[in-house]
Parts: sequence; C-alpha cells; structure tokens
Amino acid sequence: MDLARFAGGVPYVEFLNFALVWLAVHQLGFLRADGRLHRPGVPAALAVGGLLSTAALVGAGPYPLSMVGMPGEEVSNMAPPTLALLCHGLWLAGAVELLRRPAGRVLAVPGVWRAVVAANGTAMTAFLWHLTAMLAVYATLVTLQVPLPEPASGAWWAQAPVRLAVAAGVTAGLVALFRRLELPGSGAAFGGRTSAATAPGSVVVAAIGVTLALFGVLGVSMTGFGGMLTGHSATLVVLPVTTPFALLLTAAGWALVTWAGSTRPRTETPGEGPLAKER
Repeated sequence: MDLARFAGGVPYVEFLNFALVWLAVHQLGFLRADGRLHRPGVPAALAVGGLLSTAALVGAGPYPLSMVGMPGEEVSNMAPPTLALLCHGLWLAGAVELLRRPAGRVLAVPGVWRAVVAANGTAMTAFLWHLTAMLAVYATLVTLQVPLPEPASGAWWAQAPVRLAVAAGVTAGLVALFRRLELPGSGAAFGGRTSAATAPGSVVVAAIGVTLALFGVLGVSMTGFGGMLTGHSATLVVLPVTTPFALLLTAAGWALVTWAGSTRPRTETPGEGPLAKER
C-alpha cells in the first residue's frame, strides 16, 4: 500500500492500512497468547528486525521520525498507518517477549504485583484524561504569560520536570474524580442496565453508532473546535467534513449506542407465547 501511495501516487489507497496495519498488530496479540512468539529466536528476530527496519525506513524513506502525527509534517505514520509504524509494532512486540521472563520474576514479588494491579485499575481513566491535564497546565502558563522556552532547549528541559509533576498532579485529581466510572456496574451512572441480554438488531445499531462516533471524533481532530468559528473543513477519507458536521456525527453515534444499550428483548409473561396459545 505504501509503494502504491508514495511511488505510484494511487489516490486513497493509503486508507486500506487502517485495516492492514492495525489488524496485523492486533494478530500479534493472539500469536503471543497462543505461545507462538515464545519460540526460540522469534522474539529476538522481531525485536532486531523490526527496529532495524524502522530505522531504515525513517532514514531512507518518506517516513517521519515520530510514530504519531505531528504538526507541520507532510506525512503521518499514524493516520493513515504506514509500514514504518508496522515495523515499530513488530520490534515492540519482540521487546516485550524478550522482557517477559525477567519481568515475570519481578512481578512475582507480592508488593510489586499489588502495585501493578492498582495501577491497572486506573489505567484507562489516566489514559483518557492525561492530555486534558497537560493542556490545562499549558493553558495556565499561557494565561499567566509565563515564557515558554524553545522546545528541546536547555531551559525547556530544565522546566520539563516541573511541568510533568504539575500535570501528573492534575491527572491524579481527574483520576480520583472519574475512577468510579471504571468500576464494575458503573454503566448505571449513565442510565444503562447491567443485564447482558440485548434485543435483536441492537448489536448492529451499536456498531453503526460506534462507527459514526469514530468518524465524528476523527473529523473533530482534523478540523478542531476552532472550525466552529472559522468554517475550516478537512477531507476524512473521501468525505469533506466541518466541525459542526463532525460533532453531529459524534452525537448521532452516541445516541445510537445509548439506545442499543438500553433496549432489551421482550420477556414473555406466564400465559403468553405460542405454547400457552396451543394449550
């Protein structure tokens, strides 16, 4: 796909990598669970081969050094995913396997394992809110007109520990506030039910809702909330989107998922149903 994109100039072919790259990395998890990555030589081959391939692609190809999209870069390794990102995933999977046994010995210590379990219980909340905390810190610095040093300069590195410490504190506060939503049965906080039964067709509706919400969030990430005022638009795959339209997609997706989660199959009461009628 990358050859067709960069060398052949084939339009839109790069978007196939959303499936090809991410599903390939997804399969690595199953291969690891099946024990196939435990075989002698496989972890080292993945780690060394993936790392060297990533370095070669970044050094010689059109791929940027950052594996996530950065402002000003003509090519993003993340959206849509590239071969460089796939090689990056391969070497990380190999590195995890190489560290599996040493890490297992460390995690066998009860105190360490308890800390891991506690951290894992808040991992998703911290992941969802850490950028909000970071942006809050920068917004405060800008509001207070605190001079921001040149990135990667000596002053920037000297200021980094303070920024990170403050952002970590804000993140901890947000985690404490929203942690309860990760607890079992927290769906009730949103009006949902705890029953696992679903009405026929609700899974399809939920899938459509998730898809709409996904495209809506991607659209907002491309146009920005500032697009509400500027009318900025962007092309999402082949569809031109604006910020209001992307927000509408997100809201529609949320509504469909909420509806699908609240529907339940009708339970027949005694005396109803085909058997009762036959009797």
